[in-house]
Amino acid sequence: MEKTLKILALICIMISITSYAFASYTAYEAIVNKKASNDGYTKALQVLLRQSGIPCYYSFGRLHQDEKTVEHSWNVVRLGESHYNVDPYLNDTMLGSFNAISYEFYNVSDSKIKQSHVRNSVSSGLPAVDGKELTYEKLYGEPCAIGALKSLKLDKSY
Repeated sequence: MEKTLKILALICIMISITSYAFASYTAYEAIVNKKASNDGYTKALQVLLRQSGIPCYYSFGRLHQDEKTVEHSWNVVRLGESHYNVDPYLNDTMLGSFNAISYEFYNVSDSKIKQSHVRNSVSSGLPAVDGKELTYEKLYGEPCAIGALKSLKLDKSY
């Protein structure tokens, strides 16, 4: 559980440029060259979690944000016997101008993520996200906004 948060933070610290060049849609570009699109973030988290022994799936669909709908990807992570949604791209870019990590989309339920995300038919076969015990709030006893404030000290020049 703590491991997923550390890997998410590592990705958010490591990626310094949001890019939409073709290569930026790969885990390699995100991890090695520190440039990523939304897909690059998602694939990098999937690779690093799987290498750490944590089952992680790639979920694809649409994101409704700021009156726009765009293609978007995020992860479904299995922790213990439950599954959780994690959106590494939004966790990094929502507060990007403040150099902070938002944990708003860390270990969230389907009911939370469905407020802005919709899985497409290809991802509809992924496990239902049923986890409630390992949300940021339950793990740390504070709202995710407090976690974002604490992350301000992170240096992205790494």
